[in-house]
Amino acid sequence: MCGIAGLIDRQCVENDEELNRLGRAMASGIAHRGPDGEGIWTDVRAGLVLAHRRLAIVDLSEAGRQPMISHNGRFALAYNGEIYNAEDIRRHALLADVSWRGHSDTEVILESVALRGLDANSIRHERYVCLCIVGSAGTAIAPCARSHGD
Repeated sequence: MCGIAGLIDRQCVENDEELNRLGRAMASGIAHRGPDGEGIWTDVRAGLVLAHRRLAIVDLSEAGRQPMISHNGRFALAYNGEIYNAEDIRRHALLADVSWRGHSDTEVILESVALRGLDANSIRHERYVCLCIVGSAGTAIAPCARSHGD
């Protein structure tokens, strides 16, 4: 499975160089978790960095690369797991106008959170096994979720 790591360090606010260094170090430390790619995302205003090592399974293209940024630019997601009903979620009426970049379940959960929010009511019908870290641009939030589905 993929490897994910995240860090919030208020001492690194406005220090993109240090956040990138920390992100590279975190990604290096979990390199064994994903041979198919590496990504780092930083939010210097919040002192937040996300690192991801990819084991590509669902969408093998670059469109599945992580951390992934939502279309509205508000959320970034480093994700490990699988959304079992991703295609059902993709067809949800609120997501009808999304211009999908690829076919990854990562993009489905990210755009669902971007449009419906991240609370128990918005994700209760989604069946997944995952751990995710979501960064909201300009703020440092790191909610994690895990469900075994129904």
